[in-house]
Amino acid sequence: MEEKKVWKIICKKYLPTGRRLIGNRWVYAQKDDGRFRARTVAKGFSQIPGRDFQENHAPVVNDTTFHLMLVLKILLRLCAGQFDIETAFLYGELEEELWMELPEGYCEYVLELYGIEISAETHCLLFLKALCGLVQAARQWWKKFKEVMNSIGYVPSPADPCLFLRQSKDKKKNSFVIIYVDDGGIVGTKEDVNELIKALSKDFKVKYLGDLEHFVGCHIIENKAKDTMWIHQPKLLKHLKQEFSRYIHTTKIYATPAGPKTMCMHPQEG
Repeated sequence: MEEKKVWKIICKKYLPTGRRLIGNRWVYAQKDDGRFRARTVAKGFSQIPGRDFQENHAPVVNDTTFHLMLVLKILLRLCAGQFDIETAFLYGELEEELWMELPEGYCEYVLELYGIEISAETHCLLFLKALCGLVQAARQWWKKFKEVMNSIGYVPSPADPCLFLRQSKDKKKNSFVIIYVDDGGIVGTKEDVNELIKALSKDFKVKYLGDLEHFVGCHIIENKAKDTMWIHQPKLLKHLKQEFSRYIHTTKIYATPAGPKTMCMHPQEG
């Protein structure tokens, strides 16, 4: 928060008349690698439409676009990489003036770090950047990412705003980038992959995750010898198994997924 200058401390006497402070809470979670994470989340449900935010729609890549990109990877024999933007929402630039209550424990933190005494009764925070939980946080992050991608030569596809395309000067090579909130994937030459990660690292804290093997819950297995790919979702299946395990003893097993009298035909035959 301090490094990215997400907010600044303001005395409550400067709070505009009639403005209500946005609340917040700490959210704790354990990541897949076993690490624990704690973050401050704004209580965006208290925001007032038209004053605290205008638009809140933030697009994410379509699953058909994702599948098509994998097909292009195989057909054009390109490389595929994946990356993660750490603390993505904190890069979003707000267009409204928003104020928030001090998070729990923040007074002690400021006293220990700067030697300054503040209290929740007399001080609050003025947002300078977006924060997770704000209604417009996801949209502002997407707008920031789009702006950076445009600056390095990538343009959004008219078919999917989360698919970015770039063509080489000789028009013989193309690279494709998709983004799903803070998870990204690229298909292109090895030079394209390295160049993109280097360019994004100038504006964001990027973590390159290597070859495209996991993306938004999908596990991708490629057989380069046969030019084939297999996509499955083991985490989802495990979750469904745990969620519905209590009903297994009451379910009936069927040899076929449809009734014996169901008529099936090829779409072209219909």
